[in-house]
Amino acid sequence: LPKYELRNRFVNNRIYKLHKRIPQYSKFVMRAETKVHRTSLMHFGMGTLAYVGSNVSDEFIEIPVDSAYIDEKDRCNQANLLMVPDRLTASPYRYMREIGNPTTEGFGIDERYAESSRGLWHVKCPHCGKWFVPDFWTHVVRETATNVFTPRDTKADPDPMVADEIALIHDCGGAVDRLQWGEWVHEFPNRQWKGYRVSKVFSKFTTLREMYRVWTKAVGNDLKTQLFYNSDLGLPFSSKGSKITRSLLDSCRRPYE
Repeated sequence: LPKYELRNRFVNNRIYKLHKRIPQYSKFVMRAETKVHRTSLMHFGMGTLAYVGSNVSDEFIEIPVDSAYIDEKDRCNQANLLMVPDRLTASPYRYMREIGNPTTEGFGIDERYAESSRGLWHVKCPHCGKWFVPDFWTHVVRETATNVFTPRDTKADPDPMVADEIALIHDCGGAVDRLQWGEWVHEFPNRQWKGYRVSKVFSKFTTLREMYRVWTKAVGNDLKTQLFYNSDLGLPFSSKGSKITRSLLDSCRRPYE
């Protein structure tokens, strides 16, 4: 995890509760060879669970592991993360999972996703029979004027503050159940790393109305826009003014390399 503080909150709020609430987990805790059960190290059945902060390099070279999980990768110390694969070299399993909200293009989890199989969630339109990737810009809202967005669902109230839900509208014009069964389709299925991009557009924990409301408040604000892209859409975001572009370089009067 990124830091000690987050590690402690994560273990106390999530792990300890699971060990107490789930009978099988409680048995693993009781059957451990020793009763070590701290926020940093736990004996669990015949194995060991270690929770470390990425800001301390010593913890990355302490023990070999069979399975490594990196949470909120973009918030971690990237230099120390480079040592994680070495901890797996002696294992016959070598499981590694990296999870997190992307921040900027080509960095952290977005860089890893670009190297992966690039899985995207597809659902089937019941009207035209086509499979497609539910997308906020293509199937939820449309830009009717500069920085003015309205629902593609013509039956939905354009006022973002009302309570009624917005329907997901496919290219054919038909409404689609965004929570229906679908399947992951990988652009590069033969790659070693399996990557999945998750969006709240197909999450049961939020509504499209809530996403629409958040987006209308974010328009014109780079910070809110980045949070919407990262947290709601699972996409990286780079402000137009935050990086050197080809057009900017081409406008230079002197030669450059």
